[in-house]
Amino acid sequence: MVLKRLTVWGRIVGVEVLVMGMARGVWGLTPEEVGVIYNTRSEASQKIARHYQEARKIPEENLIPLTVEPEESIDEATYRKTVVPQILRSLADRKLEGSIKCLVTTYDVPLKIGPQKPTEDEQKEVGAYRNEYRSLVAELEGAVGKYDAIGPQGESPATSLPAKKPGEQRKLNDILAEVIHAAQGAAKRVEAMTGPERALAMGDLVKEQDAIWGLSGVLRTIHVRADADESDKGRQQLEDYRSELQALEDEAGKLEEKIGEAPARQKLTTLRRKSDGVVGQIQQVEMIIALLSMEESDACFDSELMLLENDQNYPRAKWAYNPLQVEQYPTMSKGHPPKVLMVTRLDGPTVEGVIEMIDTTIKVEQKGLDGKMYVDARGLKGSDGYGIFDSHLRQAAEYLKDNSTMPVILDNQEGLLKAEDCPDAALYVGWYALKHYQDSCQWVPGAVGYHIASYEMTTLHGAHFTGWVPGLLKHGFCGTLGPVAEPYVNAFPKPNLFFPLLLSGEFTQGEVWLVTAPMLSWRVGYIGDPLYNPFKVKPRITVEKLKAHPALRNAFVILRGEKVGE
Repeated sequence: MVLKRLTVWGRIVGVEVLVMGMARGVWGLTPEEVGVIYNTRSEASQKIARHYQEARKIPEENLIPLTVEPEESIDEATYRKTVVPQILRSLADRKLEGSIKCLVTTYDVPLKIGPQKPTEDEQKEVGAYRNEYRSLVAELEGAVGKYDAIGPQGESPATSLPAKKPGEQRKLNDILAEVIHAAQGAAKRVEAMTGPERALAMGDLVKEQDAIWGLSGVLRTIHVRADADESDKGRQQLEDYRSELQALEDEAGKLEEKIGEAPARQKLTTLRRKSDGVVGQIQQVEMIIALLSMEESDACFDSELMLLENDQNYPRAKWAYNPLQVEQYPTMSKGHPPKVLMVTRLDGPTVEGVIEMIDTTIKVEQKGLDGKMYVDARGLKGSDGYGIFDSHLRQAAEYLKDNSTMPVILDNQEGLLKAEDCPDAALYVGWYALKHYQDSCQWVPGAVGYHIASYEMTTLHGAHFTGWVPGLLKHGFCGTLGPVAEPYVNAFPKPNLFFPLLLSGEFTQGEVWLVTAPMLSWRVGYIGDPLYNPFKVKPRITVEKLKAHPALRNAFVILRGEKVGE
């Protein structure tokens, strides 16, 4: 699995870019709030939709027709221009706007959306921004020598970059590290100076900080004595700088709302130069190049559908962070976050298997899910993405051992679990066997869990596909998730968040997915009845335990509208 570091520059579709209202206030999912999407060109889709509607007593008018080719893949233009209008029109005709909290897709409703293609004008714009990027990086390289020239040189070692070899391209992070080192050296030299020479050198330093880091860099450079009078000119200057920087940030926020327009993009790069210097302008140009190039703009159909109620002109390159994820909330719910729908799927290798899954969820729910939880970690200790996520598995096991009544078995060895050693498996999370499902446990009907690996849901109907999602569904799972393409490890719900919420019996699996999915408009989707609550009659962890947890308690705020904690 490829790992990718997520940063604020990872995707322009952040919560500040999409000008949308907050998600619905109080959840508590009921059948009346579930809309079931079926494909009018597929008897299988209609059969599953009807069976589910009757089994869960969902109102007849909540069956939502969609007319597309019964194929697992669909192109982005068809999704945006055909699928979205059809669904929105059906919701409006049935007067369901605002009352539907969850959409359920069914067999033969597309599983994947292809990448968006840039227009000819966008391709030309990308070319211009790439030229601008190269010019900015060259300017950044030149800053090393300018910093080195500030203040007395004496025995201070030179920090200038060595001459480039023919055809060599230095990495931006390496250049940036050199610039930071040079700036720190200049600051130390200026700090050690006295008299008029110090004032002149400080002026040179501030000028270079402004060029490379913008107004924010200037504010980090200038300091006012703690005992300075309120009328001190330096203090007033700092306040003026802060006000100017805030005005720039406010203007940037308005421009980001129009990021789909070329003039707004150009103004934004100029503004970033003022607020954050060459470095900020480089970052902004990188973002725009990614936006216009449509890099990694393919998605899981259901993940894209979670943003159905928003203006569909939002950029689709890479992902949007989920403002309702319990760790990201409330930070990402401020400002203008997107409206978010819960979306899960009733699908699988066979129609009969999907029907059986629906029936099993209702039977298991009535008596409660019994069994054990198996956590198949790998013993990784590193600080990279793999090591960090492996620690989340161990944290989940440790937390549930200490706080729940669920029997939890943790394996911390590299290899997969063996079925003969793992009876009564009701919950499961583990990794990593790429596209190679194995009977690593003895599953009980109604089981819930997921295997963390890439490409595990590239198809649900392929006869020869051996991914974990169809494999688990074939063996009685009633809730699982997986990616339709490389998702990066950060796209999976953290098991130390997902399973405690599920075990409480307070939330359905659809609700748990909604508040633990890290990303929207991305490549991971959830399979299962969103109303399924396997621990409703036999909770395995108390509400008090969850509300004592700094992140898990946010689920009660998001889904129940409660005020929890401070």
